[in-house]
Amino acid sequence: MERVKVGVVGCGRVSPAYFGNLTTVFRDVVDIVACADIDFEAAKGRANEYSIPRPCTVEQLMADTEVELVVDLTNPGAHYEVSMAALEAGKHVFCEKPLSTSVEQGREMIERAAQKKLTFAGAADTFLSAGMQTVRKAVDEGVIGTPSVGRALIGSRGRSEGYLQVYGGPLFDMTPYHATALVTARVQLECLEY
Repeated sequence: MERVKVGVVGCGRVSPAYFGNLTTVFRDVVDIVACADIDFEAAKGRANEYSIPRPCTVEQLMADTEVELVVDLTNPGAHYEVSMAALEAGKHVFCEKPLSTSVEQGREMIERAAQKKLTFAGAADTFLSAGMQTVRKAVDEGVIGTPSVGRALIGSRGRSEGYLQVYGGPLFDMTPYHATALVTARVQLECLEY
């Protein structure tokens, strides 16, 4: 089986989990051929750390004809720009949560991927963890009955204004983990306004 050629955009805080899994657990199905970051030194650092052959700029990665799939690990505010650029370049996309910071942008990317017959997916990385998959298996097999109530609490004390601007605050940075966990466990979500 030929491995999918992957380019990773975003070499910051969340990237070691992805680089680690993509180069070990999924090494039989993917081959990371390039990585990019707006901070080129960060891309060079991850390339050295994980033996990625080409650290590059985001523009170079998008133009790289060898890259078939872009893994977008940028901050939520950049997801639309980076993922849309990848789709426009004819590349499949996996985007770290959330797809974008607006419903309209998310829908636009989904529609664009469909028009171009590209795969566009996204999830919080914890969705595929052993814990979440065990919960899903228990629910699917009826081990715990039918979940009817779920609860997730998020605290944001001590976060900086920069956290709100760059990551969208806890709504965009943390809520997707909890919402994904509840949906995985097949708990009906109900949004409450306060």
